[in-house]
Amino acid sequence: MDANTSRVGLSVVNPEGVKVVVEFDFDNSASLDPRLRHAYGEYNNVRIGRYWSNYNSWVGNTANVDFDGVPGTAGAQDRTEQITYMSGPLSFSLENPIDYGGIEGTSDEITSSPALTAKFEDSQGGFSYAAAVMAKQTGYDTGTADDSSIGYAAFLAGKVAITDMISIQGAINFADGANAYVYRPGANFGGPDAYLDANGDVETIEAVGGALGASFGLGNGRSVNVGYGTAMLDLDDAVQSGAVAATATEQNTSMYINYMWSPVDSVTMGVQFENLETESQGGADGDANRLMYIAQYNF
Repeated sequence: MDANTSRVGLSVVNPEGVKVVVEFDFDNSASLDPRLRHAYGEYNNVRIGRYWSNYNSWVGNTANVDFDGVPGTAGAQDRTEQITYMSGPLSFSLENPIDYGGIEGTSDEITSSPALTAKFEDSQGGFSYAAAVMAKQTGYDTGTADDSSIGYAAFLAGKVAITDMISIQGAINFADGANAYVYRPGANFGGPDAYLDANGDVETIEAVGGALGASFGLGNGRSVNVGYGTAMLDLDDAVQSGAVAATATEQNTSMYINYMWSPVDSVTMGVQFENLETESQGGADGDANRLMYIAQYNF
């Protein structure tokens, strides 16, 4: 039980239309030191600063009590420094690349270019959808040896309103050499982007993921939500080369059901049962069950 995900921020818009946002929370900090979530300015369709990666969408997400969400949701579930241009449903960005696992076999990674992203997100009637692509450099330089490759990723996400009370939503993802852009395919939040072969060449690693869910409105601020997500790395070649151990996590899966309700305005509560599974490249696996509760006040 904790309240570390509580957040507080300030949003200001001046008469000329310049918007500035600064927001903190206390997640992942035993000492409860503030963690910077957002810090950006926005004017005339241009955003500069720290915000959710443009390679991201919420349209395929299903309501979830778990703060970390399920594997396989659309795009990078993280914030990063960026310059983003928005024009209607289209948006483009130059971003500080997101990298969780790096390149196995070296600590001399280089980030000499930004990540490039493009996204299209729109809705027609009861159908909402999003598609995005991104590319970044994946390389290293020891001073005496170097190599690099282009990592890239793509996702599709959508939501269909079957009736006013029922919807189905989901996403599919693929990445090669940019595995932080598929959510939770390896150990913890992500696995390596690549490994070095016997010749010192960068060999990229692929990741795939997907999520699917359904929401059932019950009226009066009440709903039942069911969700599933999985994400996986292709570590076979990396393990065979000896660059990655067979004990490395290869796949994570989550499925859940929850009941959420709003007893009064601005207050949301929920209770959720979730089953989680993990598997290593060598076949070792494990699972766990969680019963979670949330009480949230938004203002």
